[in-house]
Amino acid sequence: MLDRGAIWGTITFHGKAAHGSMPGLGINALHHACSFVHLATSTISPQLEKLSDDRVIPPEARVPSLAFTVLHAGDNTNSVPDVATVSFDRRIVPAETLAEARQQIFDVLEAMKKTPEFADLNYEYTEDYVTEATWVDPDQLISRVFQDAIRVVTGQEAGIVASPGTDDQVCSSIFASHRQAHTLRLV
Repeated sequence: MLDRGAIWGTITFHGKAAHGSMPGLGINALHHACSFVHLATSTISPQLEKLSDDRVIPPEARVPSLAFTVLHAGDNTNSVPDVATVSFDRRIVPAETLAEARQQIFDVLEAMKKTPEFADLNYEYTEDYVTEATWVDPDQLISRVFQDAIRVVTGQEAGIVASPGTDDQVCSSIFASHRQAHTLRLV
């Protein structure tokens, strides 16, 4: 049994507010956040393609992933935002570690700071949820207990399932439960 690991994190970019008619007097936190999303997507995502794990189902979830999921900035149209937050969902497979996944994010942020355009980059990094990828050998006692229970209840041999999720347990079709409206009716 395998579960992909995850980091659910938020990066808060701090800038300097200014009036929209004179944006050069400010530091646009939204510009920093959007530039980070673009740079992280274009540099990290291609690296992840090399780390596919064939044990994960469905095939679309075999590659580690980086998804930017929430962006908040600004309060009105005529102001340069001084704060922007971007949240992400970084899924990992057993071939990588949380430390390596974190470092990829930090490498992008530090690379940005080294360019003149982002010399004033100021950010805070936080993590809301973190778990390593796990692999439980099918021959371990706990695996055999579950396999036996499934055989007794269903009359069928249990397949070894590697979840696209993290350490959540799903007792239905993997396709039915991993959708945007992530709900499952238990009967």
